[in-house]
Amino acid sequence: MRYFTTILFLLAFSGLPVANAQQANPDFAREMQQDTAAGSDSGLGLKIRKYQGDVLIKIVPRQTDAFIHFKNNGWHLERARVSNGDTSDFQLLNDEPVRPASRERWEQLARDNQSAGAILELLFPTPPQQAPQTFMERVESHTTLNNRHFFYLFLSADNRDISEASGLEYRHEISGGSREYVYRAFIKGYQDSTGHSGSKTLQMQYVPEQYRAPELEGGSLDSAALLSWNHTDYDDVFVSYDLERSQPGGDYTRITDVPLVYNRQTRPSDTVEGSMYHVDSLKENGVMHHYRLVAHDYFGISSQPSNVVKVEGKDQTAPSAPDRLRAQPTSRGVEIVWQYPHETEDLAGFYVVRSGRSLDGPFERLHKELLQPGRMQYVDESSLPGNNQYYAVAAFDEAGNYSMSDGISAAVRDTVPPDPPAGLEARLDSSRGLVALRWNTGEADDITGYRVFRSLSRDYEFVQVTDTPTVYNAYVDTLNLNALNSKVYYKVVAVDDRWNHSRFSDVLEVTRPDTIAPTKALLTGASYAKGRATLEWEPSSSQDVEKQYVMYRGEGQNQWRILDSLSDPGKDRYSTRLPDTIRAWQLAIQTVDDNGLRSGLSNIRKVVVEGYNPLPPVKDFQAEKGGGDQVQLSWETPRGAQNYRLMLYRAQGEGQPLLYETLEGTRTAYTDTGLPADTTYRYQVALKRRSDGVVSPRSQSQQVQLGPTSKGDR
Repeated sequence: MRYFTTILFLLAFSGLPVANAQQANPDFAREMQQDTAAGSDSGLGLKIRKYQGDVLIKIVPRQTDAFIHFKNNGWHLERARVSNGDTSDFQLLNDEPVRPASRERWEQLARDNQSAGAILELLFPTPPQQAPQTFMERVESHTTLNNRHFFYLFLSADNRDISEASGLEYRHEISGGSREYVYRAFIKGYQDSTGHSGSKTLQMQYVPEQYRAPELEGGSLDSAALLSWNHTDYDDVFVSYDLERSQPGGDYTRITDVPLVYNRQTRPSDTVEGSMYHVDSLKENGVMHHYRLVAHDYFGISSQPSNVVKVEGKDQTAPSAPDRLRAQPTSRGVEIVWQYPHETEDLAGFYVVRSGRSLDGPFERLHKELLQPGRMQYVDESSLPGNNQYYAVAAFDEAGNYSMSDGISAAVRDTVPPDPPAGLEARLDSSRGLVALRWNTGEADDITGYRVFRSLSRDYEFVQVTDTPTVYNAYVDTLNLNALNSKVYYKVVAVDDRWNHSRFSDVLEVTRPDTIAPTKALLTGASYAKGRATLEWEPSSSQDVEKQYVMYRGEGQNQWRILDSLSDPGKDRYSTRLPDTIRAWQLAIQTVDDNGLRSGLSNIRKVVVEGYNPLPPVKDFQAEKGGGDQVQLSWETPRGAQNYRLMLYRAQGEGQPLLYETLEGTRTAYTDTGLPADTTYRYQVALKRRSDGVVSPRSQSQQVQLGPTSKGDR
């Protein structure tokens, strides 16, 4: 028995317009041309594409053994038409195996093509004068043999003539309307996976005749152009690439001696995974060149050119840096003087920069326009008293390249305090009594820290809570949650590196978290008359009460619910209607303070309902056997059916009836379908009131026996 994996695709050529060449969609390209069943243990993969209205199929030897078997025996292709999901009717498309072209044909192709010459050596190698003797010679011979199938596949994609002569390709002419086929390839005489193809499902009606090369990007280097493009999204479509160049208005010429191939092993470590790069050397900078990319697929078919990028070489050689820099405080500010004894033809001028941090910066420019090349002096009139000011001078050329001098410092006495901190705000963690303070850092670059102060009143003296200035514009304070004061006040000062203190920030008021729930109310009376319940109580004695909840639940129920919310914290009497659907109601009062803390429930009072009206069971419930696997259920609609839901219970055999379906109360019938034959079913129904969830007693159980299925029902 031969085992195959297959390739399935829909051929739809009748009435289908030929698609224009388009930018290859990466996901679609994988559907179309990826090595089928990649990752399986098949020795052969399949690649496929549409070409001039036909289908090109190419085998991909994944292993050395598969390549040797292919070279010696050729391969066959079978096809089956898919009919109602059946793909078993395979027919052989080629009686004679597909083989590489003759030596004479390869010698003819090799006269004009280096790839054909390399294939000639792979197919018809010169026998070694002697067999490998040493271990390393055998390893080298084995490695060369293992690489042969990869190079053969790569070289066969050089152009259409070579791909057709390689013996890896089969062209299947298609005629007729939309059809669905399964293809599979094999090497005759090899029963294991080495000689069998992989599989992939494809729909040809969406496949363009030609793909466009990946998007090309370009960048300028010194006397060179850096060109890059993405390969990962197209590695199942394209094998290699060529770059073409022209000057504006000129013809494009190829600049790659041999096609470029992505090699993960030799990719530079500082480049992006999956991207390809090429550097084109240019004779001079400032001359615009146009570039485009052409890609080649596994069938030797070239793509449409990519987008065009315009690149010119740019001078990236920085000028020499200024030297002998000096800085001296004067009455006008700090004077900076330097020298520039270097000869630089394209020197554009100088920028003087300053830092308040260190000799290494960060620096800021002190003037907008470049100083002329002949000027070697500048006065910084904006220098601020305080710590040392650090200066440097940068020389710029006409291309924008620059070099920075060594830094130098100049000290100016600082007596100016920083601005007071602004934007003081707080976030409160009520559960732990933590106050997280934050404020803006301001624009001064000489601030060394901040001091935080706290008080229990705006009018009291503020006490410092930071032992030493904090270097951060944030501070976390801890509050006593059991204190009587409900408010706490904060303010902050900034300290610079000369110990000048700013004014206080604006005062921030923080409300101390309330962790003590209010006291309970005392329910003193509860009565029920003429459908209304009346409550009287003593309200909570707490001072921060915000509202009161009237709580209720039916007798025998566990969950309390809010009957009403009273916004008046002093209210002590309440009356409302309660439904007569439950024999007795339990009532209580719950108090809520202005922090949302709830007291426990007050003492509970019960009121007995006059004229209690329980839910009756469902009437006239019937269950009868229907046709086939069905049971017909019916019942009488209750008064006010829209106020109820109907609960349907079902049991199989001797089991306990369980809730099976919930229906609208207005329903009077239900059909239970899809039931197994020769089984007994028991049904019950009950009403559930929408308003309070009260459920009536279940109806009498109705039993139905389904008989065995006859041959006519199957």
